[in-house]
Order: sequence, then structure tokens, then C-alpha cells
Amino acid sequence: MTLKEVERELKEIYEERKKWDGGKGPFTSDEIKRRELILIKQGFLYQLEEAIKGKDKNKKEFLLEILEIINKWLKILKEAKNVEI
Repeated sequence: MTLKEVERELKEIYEERKKWDGGKGPFTSDEIKRRELILIKQGFLYQLEEAIKGKDKNKKEFLLEILEIINKWLKILKEAKNVEI
């Protein structure tokens, strides 16, 4: 993953978070999980950005594995409830 790809994914997260209605609910447990995963993904993307800039190959590979797992879970949640992610 390149810096541009990381920036693109972060931009998608920023756009997603703008759509959130704050504390208006109630939210389903799947929606809560989805939002938590998006916030966690955002944090890992920031770390990945730093690893790429610092040329830390091991950390980059580790973070890419974690992000792959998060993306799989987001996909599962989307397919289970047909929720827009």
C-alpha cells in the first residue's frame, strides 16, 4: 500500500464519519461494531502512514495484515445487514 492509497482510505473514513448522526440512536450492535472498526481502522492507517514514511518494512507488513482483517470484518458486517460502509 502506498501513501496515496492510505490517504484515499483515510479520506473515505472522513467522509463516512461526516454522515454519522452523533449520539442519535438507538444503534444496533452491528452498527456499533462497524463504527468501532472504522475508528480502529483509522488509527491503524495513521500508524501505517508513519511506518511508510519511516521506511519500517516490518511494521508496515504487520499493519497491513491487521487492516486486512479489519476490512474482512467490515465486509462481513456489510453483507450481514446490507449496510453501506
